[in-house]
Amino acid sequence: MSAVLEADGLQTYYGKSHILHGVSLKVNQGELIALLGRNGAGKTTTMRSVMGLTPPRGGNIKLFGKDVTKAASHRIANAGVGYVPEGRKIFGHMTVHENLLVPPKPRGPGPSRRSTSCFRGLRNARPARAAGSRAASRKCSPSPARCCSTRNS
Repeated sequence: MSAVLEADGLQTYYGKSHILHGVSLKVNQGELIALLGRNGAGKTTTMRSVMGLTPPRGGNIKLFGKDVTKAASHRIANAGVGYVPEGRKIFGHMTVHENLLVPPKPRGPGPSRRSTSCFRGLRNARPARAAGSRAASRKCSPSPARCCSTRNS
């Protein structure tokens, strides 16, 4: 299997605080992975490093075999890497549908078919229900779909 994403020996800091000490991971085509660990273990920092939001000072990151270690975060996102930070990070006064319209789309108006195909619950979400409402939050969260909908195919 070919690697879609490879991170090798990541060394990431926040100021003088050394957070990631040689983190490596590999995601092959067709794999779905989860990054698990206790609070403070570096899960978020790892993802922020991969996305270019907190660039590593050491190590390297490859996406489809191309080095993206020093690439700007928008270039990494355009290449197909999505990041859904913890928490829902939605606009509670807006509907699920309206929340899906927030990110830029590679083509066409409205939420992409990709976002509704990745998250079947979104297909049946009531357009008029506020995303921050209790009933809407039980059905689905638009945050992961937002990530999915901005991926270039």
